[in-house]
Amino acid sequence: MTDNYLPCGSYSGSAGFHRFFNEEDKSWYFALNNEKGITYLRSEGYSSEAACNNGIQSVIKNAPNDDRWVTGKDDEGHYFALRAGNNQEIARSCPYADEAVMLASLTWVKGPDSIIGAGSEEREGIRWSASMIAASKKEAAPAPVSNNKEDDYILCREYAERIEDSKSEKYPGFISFQHTDGKFYFGWLDDDGALLMRGEGYPTIGARDNGIESVMRNRDLEERYSVEQKRNAWFTVLKAGNHQEIARSCPYETEAAAIAIFPSEREKARAAKLAAAAPPVRVSDKLEDDYLICREYKERITDSKSEKYPGFISFRHDNGKYYFGWLDEEGELMMRGEGYPTTSARDNGIESVMRNRDLEERFSTEQSHGAWFAVLKAGNRQEIARSCPANSEAACLAMFPSEREKARAAKLAAAAPPPRVSDKVKDDYLPCEEYRKRISDSKSEKYPGFISFKGEDGNFYFAWLDEDKNDILMRGEGYPTSGARDNGIESVMRNRDLEERYSTEEVDGKWFTVLKAGNRQEIARSCPKDEMAAALAWFPGTRNAALAAAAAALAAAAAPVVVPKVVTPPPPPKVVQTAPPPPPPKVVQTAPPPPPVVESSGGFKWWWLLPLLLIPLFLWLRGCEGCKQPEAVTKVETPVTPPPVVDTVKKEEPPAPPPAATCACKGSENPIINIPVGKTPKALSRLGTNPEFGNSHGLDGTGFYDKIAAKASKSATDKRFLDGIFKAMGYANGFADAKPEMFSEVTLPVGTVGNMGYSPAHKTLYAQVPDGERDRLAFRIKSANGCDLHFMKTCGNHFFFCPN
Repeated sequence: MTDNYLPCGSYSGSAGFHRFFNEEDKSWYFALNNEKGITYLRSEGYSSEAACNNGIQSVIKNAPNDDRWVTGKDDEGHYFALRAGNNQEIARSCPYADEAVMLASLTWVKGPDSIIGAGSEEREGIRWSASMIAASKKEAAPAPVSNNKEDDYILCREYAERIEDSKSEKYPGFISFQHTDGKFYFGWLDDDGALLMRGEGYPTIGARDNGIESVMRNRDLEERYSVEQKRNAWFTVLKAGNHQEIARSCPYETEAAAIAIFPSEREKARAAKLAAAAPPVRVSDKLEDDYLICREYKERITDSKSEKYPGFISFRHDNGKYYFGWLDEEGELMMRGEGYPTTSARDNGIESVMRNRDLEERFSTEQSHGAWFAVLKAGNRQEIARSCPANSEAACLAMFPSEREKARAAKLAAAAPPPRVSDKVKDDYLPCEEYRKRISDSKSEKYPGFISFKGEDGNFYFAWLDEDKNDILMRGEGYPTSGARDNGIESVMRNRDLEERYSTEEVDGKWFTVLKAGNRQEIARSCPKDEMAAALAWFPGTRNAALAAAAAALAAAAAPVVVPKVVTPPPPPKVVQTAPPPPPPKVVQTAPPPPPVVESSGGFKWWWLLPLLLIPLFLWLRGCEGCKQPEAVTKVETPVTPPPVVDTVKKEEPPAPPPAATCACKGSENPIINIPVGKTPKALSRLGTNPEFGNSHGLDGTGFYDKIAAKASKSATDKRFLDGIFKAMGYANGFADAKPEMFSEVTLPVGTVGNMGYSPAHKTLYAQVPDGERDRLAFRIKSANGCDLHFMKTCGNHFFFCPN
């Protein structure tokens, strides 16, 4: 039996003893419910179904004894519980806000009208008889769940009491704290700093922060809100895109009060409040809605820059309201914010701009009073920032994300100094001598055939070795971390045998071999060569041909030397005696006599048998030493020896190893595994504005696997997405084939281009990762077909780039 109760809402079910299996903790539970579904007793978790049935039997056995019932109060409220004879708790009620209500419920449970009190026979050890179920339909005591406790939320008072001392520095407009129950909670505050909605209890700080971020992503989307009535009270409910509840209000007496939390209603209330407090509106082509004239913002750029929100100014005006301005990369005012009644409301406005400023569809232009304005709106179509007046629509369009990117690229190209060209350095490479002098003491144990080292500039470098010549084959650029450098080595290893990844380049009369990855990013460069042919020599086809030629030369050098034709003495003739035979000579033979020498310019070459022929001849001569053959009439017959048998059976060569899986990066049915051709990627400056699975910097590979597995178990959208992408990675059963050991932590190289995910709906954008190292940290998922997928740690967004 595990020492835990589930939230009361988990026990609802059929009348009588209701038994169920909980997938999350793999435990069995039971509850005693009435016909209306109200839970009066609930069990802790059991490790098996049989143990759960024994728990039910224990309730039946101990319920008639008054001394087995106890009452008490904990952080959740008042409760009653049933204990066994050994004082072990068997079941407990749901919490009650009022002790009198709790006692009334206990009286009813023990009384004759309840299932237990009726004392009927139990059916199949699980359910009560039909007559006793009918008895449970009678009016019971008040429901054992108060309006202040829903699911895994704590009382509203618990949140409200912590507003002053638990405000979150990380998430302005929220409170965050750990309760005495060990769980982590948050509350969302309104513009006046009062509790607006509350979050459930989370097991870890990271999980709680993900909950806050989910509220921030969804709180301005009208369609995410709904109202719910329970026990004569109304609640506002906020859900994520996967229909998972992420926040709930305190109870209201009317539906209208609950609806007032909806984004549209909050904006109406804010506008009405501002209108009531604002001076008469000054109308001009410089003032729109509740904005100040642009001069008021520009004059404060120097001394009002926000430390909390880089790239913004924030200040309080003489009218008592709080304003902000969004600055461009030159530090000039680009767009301005309206007046807000509090600093937290103003900060919420800044954060709304930060979430929406990179989304093209959030921008529009507007003409008013003979001038043009660029307007930025949130997802609920509420205006959140406006430009200063411009003379043309084109000037306003220049503020759109796509145009800002074009301008940035053009500016960088114009401002870039002429490329430094020499035969020793290119881009961020060191001179070749810097690599060569480290060959002997910097060889990599992790990557044989490579050296790896940290340069004096603090960057990490590698080189691919020509081990036969003890020289540098190709060299890598400088990387900010060893992990990024190792990714560069692995990229070289994946691409070095692919002919199409190589090219040559001439710089100042010197030739270089260049190796690029599938995303056309340069990953290695040779030392300078005097001729193009020398640079081409590094190409796989040329290298392989050179290796083949070298192997042929070695084979020729190792071939046996042809021995000149040699005539050896014939073997002793076969003697046919015509006279009485003399005593036989003493002959010691250890092998049959050798065959005669057959001299021929063609036919079978048996010179290689020469050493074998000499051995028996030598032994024969020694055996006959001092012997004298008798004179006799002899007839010499030359024996005919069959030619030696040549083994013509060809030994089978071992099978060649299967080729490494190569990803087909184009033409996949899954749009994520389909890199566009001829399209310019969007250069991302940062991640996190439209997260997919949320910030995951605090997790390792196993932790991220657990996170998305939990998402898939609760959301059909996430499950469908993960199944699809894992099938595209070669796993027949989709996400069901995923294992924690397939997830590893990596740092992507600067400038990596591929398909980047965004939004909880798992959309994909062709983009280049930001340059910042934190935004290049990712989880790599090993595929079955060479199409490895990554998830970025900052936002949990998927990212696929061609690994070949």
